Amino acid sequence: MSDKSEPNQVNFSTEKIVDFQQNVEHTPEQHAATVSDAVKSISVKDFSKAPQMPCFRDSVLYGIGSGTGLGVGHFLLKKSIKPACNWAVGGFALVSILSWEVCQYQRRVKLHQIETIVNTLKEHQIRKKLQLEKPRPEENSPEQN
Repeated sequence: MSDKSEPNQVNFSTEKIVDFQQNVEHTPEQHAATVSDAVKSISVKDFSKAPQMPCFRDSVLYGIGSGTGLGVGHFLLKKSIKPACNWAVGGFALVSILSWEVCQYQRRVKLHQIETIVNTLKEHQIRKKLQLEKPRPEENSPEQN
C-alpha cells in the first residue's frame, strides 16, 4: 500500500490481515516497553492462534527441516553431539525467521497488487458510467487515409 492516495482510489483496511496486532492500544502517555513487559504480555492464547497465522506453518516446517539437516550434517562431520544440537537449533531459528520474513514480504507485494487491480477496475467502472470512453467519430468511418 502506498502513502500517496489518489482521488478515486479506495483505501483498504488490513485489520483482518494483521490479526495479531488488533489488541494494541496507542496512547500518547505510553512508557518505553521493556523485555519483561513483553514477556508478561505473552499468554497461552497467543500460541493457540499461531497456526492460524499466515506463513507460520511453512516457516516452522522449513526451520525444522533445515535445523535437522544442519544438526545431522554437523554430527556426521564432527562426531560431537552438543555442537550438532547447537547447529540444529541455530539453523531452525535462522531459517524459520528468514522464511517468515520472505513470506510476509511476498504477502505484502500480493496485497499491493490486488489493491492496485481493484482500484483500476473501480476507476474503469466509474469512467464507463460517466461515458468518458466514447468512440471517436473517425474510428467509425469506413474510409481512413
